[in-house]
Amino acid sequence: MVPAVILAILLFPGYPVRAAYRVRQGTTTLTSTSQAQSISAVNSISRAFVVIHYYYGSDGTGNVEYNADVGMASAYLEDTTTIRFNRGSSSDDVTVSWTVIEALDEEFEVFRGSQARSGTATLYTPSIGATVTGDTCFA
Repeated sequence: MVPAVILAILLFPGYPVRAAYRVRQGTTTLTSTSQAQSISAVNSISRAFVVIHYYYGSDGTGNVEYNADVGMASAYLEDTTTIRFNRGSSSDDVTVSWTVIEALDEEFEVFRGSQARSGTATLYTPSIGATVTGDTCFA
C-alpha cells in the first residue's frame, strides 16, 4: 500500500443553523492493511465524517506494538454505509474505536482529498474540491 495523506475538511456556514446530529460508534479489529466496516447509512458523506478515538496493537503475547505502520490507521467514509480503514502494515492486529458524526441540517459540510506520500516531503496540498478559509473550517 502506498502511504497517503487523507484529509477531511469541515466547512461551517457563516450563519446560525439549528444543531441536529446523528452519532454512530463502534470498534473494529483491523487484520489487513485495508478493511471495510459496515455502518447504518448516513444521508450523505458530504455531511458526515469519521474520527478514530484510539488504537493499539498486540503481538499476541500482550506486548504493545508501537510501530507506526502497524498501529496507526486512517479512516474515512467510503460511501454512505462503509467506513474504510487503511494502515501501512498488517503484521499485527489493531483494534480501533471510531465515531461517525453526521450533520442532519447545514451545521457543516465535509470536503475530502488524498495525496500519495513520497520521499522526505513534509508539506502536502491535496485537492479537496473547495476553497476554504481558516476561520470557517476544521481539518
